Amino acid sequence: MSYFFVLLTIYFLVKNKLYFSVDLALTLTLSAIVLVFINYLFKINRNPPLLKTIILFSAIQIYIIQTNFFQEIYLKKGSLFYHIIVEIIILSVLSYINYLNMRNFVFYQKLIIQKNKDSYSNYNQKLNIAVHEASHLLFYTYFKTLPKDINIFLFSRAKKISKDAEGIVIARVPIHNTKEFLIWRMMLSISGIRGELLIFNAHSHGSESDFQQWRELATIYLINFDGRYISQPISTTDFNNNKLIETELYGEQIEIIDRFLKENKNLLMKVAKKTLVLNKLNYHQIYPFMKQIKCTKGIPKEK
Repeated sequence: MSYFFVLLTIYFLVKNKLYFSVDLALTLTLSAIVLVFINYLFKINRNPPLLKTIILFSAIQIYIIQTNFFQEIYLKKGSLFYHIIVEIIILSVLSYINYLNMRNFVFYQKLIIQKNKDSYSNYNQKLNIAVHEASHLLFYTYFKTLPKDINIFLFSRAKKISKDAEGIVIARVPIHNTKEFLIWRMMLSISGIRGELLIFNAHSHGSESDFQQWRELATIYLINFDGRYISQPISTTDFNNNKLIETELYGEQIEIIDRFLKENKNLLMKVAKKTLVLNKLNYHQIYPFMKQIKCTKGIPKEK
């Protein structure tokens, strides 16, 4: 859609030979004056990348719209002040639409990331964190109804929730003492690690704490649902027995998780990149992605 928007503008630009139009030059001049005035008046320090280019590009689109679709309306009598105000409003709306479209391009995402000054200067490092959290998020397909308060936060937004967090998915979910719910919690805890391995062939972000959480949940699960597991090991044989069973369970679960994430790899990257740009997704932004998930064999579901 973003490519179409850009190509459509270029098409009309060439079709109408607007690249040497005197009126277009005046429109661009007006937009440039408006931009300078806005920057001077409000002293904007956190402009999005390429803001001037986006506004000038939007000015071209305004001229195309006026000359091709609304010329008669635009040429109706009215004061100069009225036309300037209309121009500024349309320019602002189109500039914002163009900004939203630009965020779909990887090169622009990188510019946004580089402009945000924090402890993560590398785009791939930030994408790694976003992939980790997006992998966790996809496992909320477990629920029949997606929790309405679900959110995913990255970086400074995540630290407001938990000071040590680089990213976090939060939602209030009903707690069940069932086998399926425990399996889901175990898979949820290590899904971030497996997502990183799938995309980057390495894991780092949150891997130790996630695996520790898996072990704690696995212990509860095995004590309740696997008679071979010794709840109070004493001898070396007991410990080795438990370790073997844990390893077996871990192997089974990562096979299921990997199959699920591979099937939804493209969706995973879409979620990660959108979260990376916005640093936050809420229920309304997450829900359309969750509807696209393809469940694979072994993925637990709420009963």
